Amino acid sequence: FASCGDDALFNENLQPTVSQQIYVVPDRFVGEPYTFGFQTAPIYLEVDQVVKFWATYIVNDSYLNTDYYDDYISEKIWDINGEYFNLNFFRYSFSEPGHKVVTLRSVDYLKDTITEHLDVYVNTPISAKLVYPEDGFNLVDPDSKDGIDLVWNISGVDDWETSSCDLYASYSKENFWERGAFAKGSCDDEIHINGPLFDDLPED
Repeated sequence: FASCGDDALFNENLQPTVSQQIYVVPDRFVGEPYTFGFQTAPIYLEVDQVVKFWATYIVNDSYLNTDYYDDYISEKIWDINGEYFNLNFFRYSFSEPGHKVVTLRSVDYLKDTITEHLDVYVNTPISAKLVYPEDGFNLVDPDSKDGIDLVWNISGVDDWETSSCDLYASYSKENFWERGAFAKGSCDDEIHINGPLFDDLPED
């Protein structure tokens, strides 16, 4: 059997092309996610920070309203740490820090599968604890020419983060930031401040 004719040819340009994008918006956001702004990637979140993950679909370079998804998509599957969802959007938070991958797989009515991955970095809470001088023991002499050594423990800096520490000191809460930083450097290093700490310390 053989046939020919222009009317039997499939015009690829008439078939709408469907693509998808994962949006992350605040958990109380209402409306269409693409109106929230440009979606950056990767996403950085805090532990237990609640956000909405939202599937968006683009047909011929135009975003679809969520109400019309079912006209183009027959099924969708979210995979977050082995948890699966088949919703357009849902609220979620990560209880553990680390690098997470959010995957959205969608199937259109031509049985084509679209897959999107989003890297999410969940930050470890930062903690700073002064080791020396120990708080409450009056171990700082602001008049001493020897100055003072400061030792602390910093935790919560993740592999994808860089850190630096600025040290401020004042005898007055009102002008704490005005003098500027006494010292700046790596949070992993101890700091020595030359004395005397304050040339203009009141006599009392």
